[in-house]
Amino acid sequence: MNWTKGQKKAIESPDGDITVAASAGTGKTTVLSQRAVRILGLPDLCPEISDILVLTFTDAAAGEMKQRIAQKLRQAAGQTKNAHLRKQLLMLDSADISTVHSFCKRVISQHFHRLGLDPSFRVMDADESKLIKAEILEDIIEEAWQDSSLSQGMQQLLQGRVVSGGERDFLNCVIRVSNFLDMVVSRQNWFDRAVILNDALITASSDAVKSQKQIILDKLRTFKKQFEWTLKLDEEIAAGHWKHQIEEQCLPTVLLAIDFLEKDDFKSFSELLNSFNGFKWNNKPKELEDEIKKLVQAAARKAIDDFKNLSSFAILNPDYTRLVAGA
Repeated sequence: MNWTKGQKKAIESPDGDITVAASAGTGKTTVLSQRAVRILGLPDLCPEISDILVLTFTDAAAGEMKQRIAQKLRQAAGQTKNAHLRKQLLMLDSADISTVHSFCKRVISQHFHRLGLDPSFRVMDADESKLIKAEILEDIIEEAWQDSSLSQGMQQLLQGRVVSGGERDFLNCVIRVSNFLDMVVSRQNWFDRAVILNDALITASSDAVKSQKQIILDKLRTFKKQFEWTLKLDEEIAAGHWKHQIEEQCLPTVLLAIDFLEKDDFKSFSELLNSFNGFKWNNKPKELEDEIKKLVQAAARKAIDDFKNLSSFAILNPDYTRLVAGA
């Protein structure tokens, strides 16, 4: 790999604490896995691989990190014939490379007696949690219908809404909002901000539209930068294999979207989003490693996925514009 100055510093820095901050697809995972291999190769710094702790937020990310560390260790051991590196590779399964939740569960399991917990405790899985939440919501809705002080409000809340029969029905949206609020640091502060935004929509709807328009424009300009970054990486480490595709398909789509939005042509912008199905990437050259392909395409793929999700913005919904007009 031809590391940049910043990447090389992150890999080789002797400092105990470093921060690696960069946009999506710029090689953060690759840099961190390479740093882990460098540390593992120093017997004085890390005599045993079980001494390291690598935490991520998802099982997929933990698996990817472990796989990359194994790959880098294998390459380094093969090149240097270093016995310590070979030992670290063989003992990789003893390393703590997992999600934050898995690590915490493991610590609690090992020290349950100090916490006063039943040793047979377990963590509820996602499917069980979803089922219990659905049952609780059903009971709450039934109680609300039976309460004369709430029944009229319930009728207004549910009138014209689909309340059963799919992932997108209204009551499932309530559960998804609850899941989101579980991750909010202060619910009350969030509620207070939501009230302020709602009042602003009613009293100054045009300002709300301008605000959302600016948010979308900022996102589109970020997508443009991500495509340009992919183009730069492609030229530097993939011999410009996807250059034509990025310049002829990816960038023009985003530039057209920006043009529509700057002209307040929300209809054309919505039609562009609704007709967009992504791009089919050209096959990579046989001599190009899969890891390099992922590194080159990561930022562009992130931009494509986020571009599709723009349709969730309220100002791109015809019903919203009619609502604003009558506010």
